[in-house]
Amino acid sequence: MNDISRPVLTLKRKPQTKAAEQEKSKDSAIPPVFRRKQRIDVVPRPKKNNAAPAVKPPAPVKKTKVPEPPPVKPEKVQVPPTPPKKRMNIIEALGIITRYWPELFPDGQLRPMKIGLKEDLLLDRKVRELPVSVRTLTRCLSSVSYAGGYRLTVIAGAARYDKDGHSCGTVTPEEEADSVKRLEKLRKRQAKGKAE
Repeated sequence: MNDISRPVLTLKRKPQTKAAEQEKSKDSAIPPVFRRKQRIDVVPRPKKNNAAPAVKPPAPVKKTKVPEPPPVKPEKVQVPPTPPKKRMNIIEALGIITRYWPELFPDGQLRPMKIGLKEDLLLDRKVRELPVSVRTLTRCLSSVSYAGGYRLTVIAGAARYDKDGHSCGTVTPEEEADSVKRLEKLRKRQAKGKAE
């Protein structure tokens, strides 16, 4: 093997004292080399000027595409209207309500209910801890208020009744007009259902 001595690699550290710096400068005879990055500018190559060949090869035979017929648009299917809500039977609804609040509809006779009666009944249900669910009570009141017989009782000037059977306000002419309008809708819907 060759007996060439290899240079010893050292770490570049900042000198801690001036004396150490002077020692280091005496030992190293080679000045430090500073490398800088060279900037290279890239110049794109000029495009080659392709000279047209003297003889053109024959063009390949193109297959003609058969024009596809335009996609058929599906016809709009008329969606039948959603059927009306399944409401609870009026007799069953009156039975449930009169079981817990018999003064509201005495003897099963329909009469105008107080505005905001649902909140009163729900509060009373909670206080008395009645075994009727909120959903059942809501369905009962909805069934009663939707019924044609109830709509006929809503006449201007008629008294409205609370859960205890006490008179609480009267029916206004606007409420009567709304009731008549809803009654006509109900009758049209029932007539349409019978015609089908």
